[in-house]
Amino acid sequence: MVGQQLARLVPSDEYLEHHATIEIKEQDRSGRPAKERPFEPTASLDLCHQIDLLAIIKRRNDNGTTIVTVMHDLNLAALFAKRIVALAKGAVAGDGAPVSTINDALLSRVFGITNAVNRVPSGLPFVLPHQAKKAERAKHSP
Repeated sequence: MVGQQLARLVPSDEYLEHHATIEIKEQDRSGRPAKERPFEPTASLDLCHQIDLLAIIKRRNDNGTTIVTVMHDLNLAALFAKRIVALAKGAVAGDGAPVSTINDALLSRVFGITNAVNRVPSGLPFVLPHQAKKAERAKHSP
């Protein structure tokens, strides 16, 4: 009984496919199909299903679908994104490939922390907050 109840809580393949559907059946101002992703597509998913969902989305991107999504999980973004645009106070703070964009300078500008970015042997960045420190913010005089 408990196992059946828990099974209902685990996302099914259909759920993941539904959430990986990118194309909206409307058109943008230029008449092209609008493509977008909801805010935080991996929120509420366990790690396995986060990776499954992002793999589905990546396959669609590899097949030519434009993907735009908002994510705060920098490790998953670094693993799956071709390009990252980081915003701070409504302005672009960083834009580029994960390997060149996710760094301590960016985390300082966007999140106010330093000493959190490391690299795996392939060069991809990962954020590990265990050694992170609050960044000093420049004081702006009025």
